[in-house]
Amino acid sequence: MKMTVSEQCVKYEDVLPANQNADIFALAIASEASFLNSSTYGDNKAPGSTHSYRKSVTMKKGMFDSAKHIFEKLTNELLDEVCRGLGLEPFAIQEIELGMTAHNDGDYYLWHQDTYNQEVRPRVISFVYYFHKLPKPYSGGELAIYPKNLSPEVIVPQNNMMVFFRSGDLHEVRKIVNPGAAFENCRFSVHGFIRRKTEQ
Repeated sequence: MKMTVSEQCVKYEDVLPANQNADIFALAIASEASFLNSSTYGDNKAPGSTHSYRKSVTMKKGMFDSAKHIFEKLTNELLDEVCRGLGLEPFAIQEIELGMTAHNDGDYYLWHQDTYNQEVRPRVISFVYYFHKLPKPYSGGELAIYPKNLSPEVIVPQNNMMVFFRSGDLHEVRKIVNPGAAFENCRFSVHGFIRRKTEQ
C-alpha cells in the first residue's frame, strides 16, 4: 500500500487485495436496483439556485452491510497514521459511518463540509475509497478540497485508492462524464465519516 501525505489529505494506493476490490465492484453492479437518489440535509438546494447541491445515487441502507467490516477494520488500522498525516491528535472512535455511492454522467456534489449541522459535528475525518471498471470508463469526478484562501487540491479518482481528509474542510465532487451512462461505467465510491467518541 503506497501512502502519500499532502497539506489537505492522506492518500493510499493499492489499498485492498485485487480479489476484495473485485468483490466490492461486483457487489455494486449486482445491487444496481438498490441505489436511490442521494440527498443532503435540508432542502438539497443551493442557495439562490433551482438545482440541487448533489446529484448521484447511494446504496440503500443495509445492502452494504456485507462489506462494512472491510472498511471498519482498515480504518481502525490506519487511524493513527492518518491523524499524524493530517496534523490531528489521535482520538477514540465513537462510530464509523459508511455508505456506497455511484456517480453517473452529469453527476456532481457541490462544495460542502461534512460537519454541516450539530448532529454530524462529531465527525473528524472523512474518507473516500474509489473503485471502478478497468480501463477507467469515465472522466471528471475529481475530489477538490479547498483550504482557506488557497487554490484547491484536486484528486483524480483511481481504482483501489483511498483518500482521508478533515471533515470540516470544504470539498466538492466535480462533474462526471460517462458517455452512454451505463451503470457499470459509473464512478463508484465507498464514503465514510469517522466520529470522535464524546463524553456522555
